[in-house]
Amino acid sequence: MDIDGLFINSILSSQSREEIRSSFSKVPMELVQGMERMMYKFIREYYKQSRGQLPSAIAMKKKFPEFRRIKPGDSIHFYVGELQSRQIYELSTDYNTKIQNALLIKDTEEMKGLHRAWGMELAKINMIEADTARTNFIDRKREYRKAKLNKGLIGLQTGIEAIDKHIGGLQDEMYIIMGRRGVGKTFMSLFMLKNIWKQLDGTAMYVSNEIGKKKILKRVDSIEAEFSYSKYRKGLLTKEEEQRLNELKDIYKNRPELYVIPGARKTVEDIENELLVVEPKIIFVDGLYLTDMGHDDPFRNTFEASRSYQQMLSAYQIPGIFTTQMTDDNSTKYARAIEEDADIVMKMSQNSALKDDKLMKLEFPKIREEDSDLIAYMNWDFDKWNFTEANPEDIDEGAEQEFD
Repeated sequence: MDIDGLFINSILSSQSREEIRSSFSKVPMELVQGMERMMYKFIREYYKQSRGQLPSAIAMKKKFPEFRRIKPGDSIHFYVGELQSRQIYELSTDYNTKIQNALLIKDTEEMKGLHRAWGMELAKINMIEADTARTNFIDRKREYRKAKLNKGLIGLQTGIEAIDKHIGGLQDEMYIIMGRRGVGKTFMSLFMLKNIWKQLDGTAMYVSNEIGKKKILKRVDSIEAEFSYSKYRKGLLTKEEEQRLNELKDIYKNRPELYVIPGARKTVEDIENELLVVEPKIIFVDGLYLTDMGHDDPFRNTFEASRSYQQMLSAYQIPGIFTTQMTDDNSTKYARAIEEDADIVMKMSQNSALKDDKLMKLEFPKIREEDSDLIAYMNWDFDKWNFTEANPEDIDEGAEQEFD
């Protein structure tokens, strides 16, 4: 089946209204060729009149006897790109022929005019990605009403009250969790993953630059079933905990897939290729500062990785949660660009007094466009699985020296 038919079937197979509406805005009628153009027009009108319903295969077959229903191998996003690429190729071939003819007769004015017209036509295709004030205005109002109803909470929730109330839930943004080595950044990201995973209508992707994928999945098991990772690793679970371990099979079976991907020696481009296969609704990257961008200089590696991840999240409109280390002087390891690129920056820290009381200090130095001095404290107890917010008035931090 040609690209037009695959595009039509990708729309009919989609379960995401946002994805469907996006394809309608990005693909004008003239981009689709043959009989599929009439099918595309019918689907758009049907969707509009039925207020968000797609025609069934029977309705399509009745309207278009030549219609064939198949399961597309790729996403709508892929086929939209293919349609645009085909149009650019055909447009470029046509203009190249005209420019060659102008070259033969040495008509420089004609050549200049053709180059300008070619550039404007390409710009029109690229403008498909643009939005205007009218675009999705109803969706923006809906988001406002949801935020008002939920007291500022929109998007995915981490399940950690101390975080959700300050950042307002996860949106299509870049989130950074910083902390000294061994403070618990990986467990924090995985605990957030546990709570977010339940809310997803699609897959999740976890890139581990520091820890092997099997060890990450064992940590996921321990967090999901709420038993000690150390006891799980050593085979020391109680019978009750073993029962919870056995129940994980059905829990995982009834959820969208979680992909844990090793990130060692991979560039952001490598990760993006895997993202296109997995098509996650959210991505976690543990150890951003270890991303390999092909440079000997770790500062340059980290700078380029941070910027590339920021651009990737923007292109695919998904949230990204990243962990990275801090140096002894509490600055970002290797590149301050990480803090600059992120929409939300969270810093985890403990000192001896907080550790003894099983408390974690959370600072929010940046919340979207603004610097912040917000601080929260969490009960941080992996034995009792207590990650609730603590009352700051009851906190006595004692010594200021942070431990590693």
